[in-house]
Amino acid sequence: MNKIAVVYWSGTGNTEMMAKAVAEGAAANGCRTGKHSAVNWALPLLLNL
Repeated sequence: MNKIAVVYWSGTGNTEMMAKAVAEGAAANGCRTGKHSAVNWALPLLLNL
């Protein structure tokens, strides 16, 4: 199984919407995904995707 972390920063919410769409598209194609704001991102999140 492939894992994808979508890490983004969004000031107005537009980039967050795009990150959500990317994560949903990857999940629809069999990937395990996680969507995380760069503000809250840390290596432990990557390891526990």
